[in-house]
Amino acid sequence: MVTPRRFSLVFLVLAGLLGLTVSPASAATARTLSIKVSSTTPSTSATVTFSGTLSKSPRGTTVKVARKSGTRWVTVKSTRTTTTKGAYKVALKVPSSAARHTYRATAARTSRLKAATSRTLVLDVRRKVGITSTLSPTTVAAGSTTVLSGTVSPASVGTAVTIQRVAGSTVTTITTTTQKSTGSYSATITPPSAGTFTYRASTAARTGYTAAVSPSRSVTVQPVPVAPVISTTSLPAGVVNQPYDATLATVGGQPGTWSVSPALPGGLSLNGSSGRLSGTAGPASTGRYTFTFRHANGLVTSRALVLGVYVRPQITTSSLPVTSPGSTYPFQLQASEAGTWKLIDGTALPAGVTMSPAGLLSGTV
Repeated sequence: MVTPRRFSLVFLVLAGLLGLTVSPASAATARTLSIKVSSTTPSTSATVTFSGTLSKSPRGTTVKVARKSGTRWVTVKSTRTTTTKGAYKVALKVPSSAARHTYRATAARTSRLKAATSRTLVLDVRRKVGITSTLSPTTVAAGSTTVLSGTVSPASVGTAVTIQRVAGSTVTTITTTTQKSTGSYSATITPPSAGTFTYRASTAARTGYTAAVSPSRSVTVQPVPVAPVISTTSLPAGVVNQPYDATLATVGGQPGTWSVSPALPGGLSLNGSSGRLSGTAGPASTGRYTFTFRHANGLVTSRALVLGVYVRPQITTSSLPVTSPGSTYPFQLQASEAGTWKLIDGTALPAGVTMSPAGLLSGTV
């Protein structure tokens, strides 16, 4: 019969012959296990992601995430490391009750590796708060106001609601208001200048409840209206029974509509959209007319202009008297209408003879 002492000796001899090594339990390799979470203040029933690394462990090693329940740890979900460096990641849903819940990760002992336990993480699970927003009106004139309003749910009467202006990644607090008993809130906003501005409402986190941010709403601020200016300073004369065409204008060609008072002479009309005066001039007349331009922004301006319609003059002188060299030559030209006389371009009177604007020919031939 082999005694226990002899059995141990035989085992050691055999182990030596087979090239085996025998290590005591205390020689198992220690490991470290880290843990982090995507949010430490999630809303109830939200999904969070736990992740970390387990050192000195092969890919595929099991890692368990547990939640503390009283004095016990209850495994919530298991996963496996996915890299040679021991990385792991697991998504899980937090409880539906608003409370503080403690989590940790563990890896079981193996023949060569010690068990590993991570630090604990406390998740402050909160009831989710929602907040709506409406901005009205969404188009205002510079210097005017708009109102951002909505409802916070669940309501917390007297709790602050912060009104913010958003420009890219920059968020600026504009004002604060408070919730009413129904959770409703309202704030009057004066945008700073012309342009488009975006606003939102938010509430801070409080015990048992999450923070909340409303959808963003935008308002367009129109620039201060500028009074229009009529740039037309005079109108061409019209001729009886002849086509007439002239167009009124404003500085900058601003959009708007035209009107005139009193009515234009017979045969002429005003296009209210383009400001064009056109038609066939009727009887001769001369009048002062007030033209009014109403800008698309509602501002109005007027200008009085003279519009005359005349009979086309006829030269009634049919011939000029004959004179001898060296004699004076006074002769008055005649026309059907009074006016100013001038020679047609490219023509000239004989040397020594001139014509006055009144049509008097004079000089020495």
